Amino acid sequence: MTRALRTLERSPERHARPREHADLALDLRQLNFGLGRRATHRILYEIRDTMVYAVTVRSLHQDDITASDL
Repeated sequence: MTRALRTLERSPERHARPREHADLALDLRQLNFGLGRRATHRILYEIRDTMVYAVTVRSLHQDDITASDL
């Protein structure tokens, strides 16, 4: 996970918005990463000015996040 987080130092806006983006008040982005060879988890993060804030890390098998999860 640390390696995935480090990739956000360079152009974090390159990642897509998550499927639940329209339902939340945050402008989230999503980075999928794997604990092995394939993607197993996703980091949902927000870009504010020049900082990247990780909101949550979730398994790809978990339900979408809702406003009450935040």
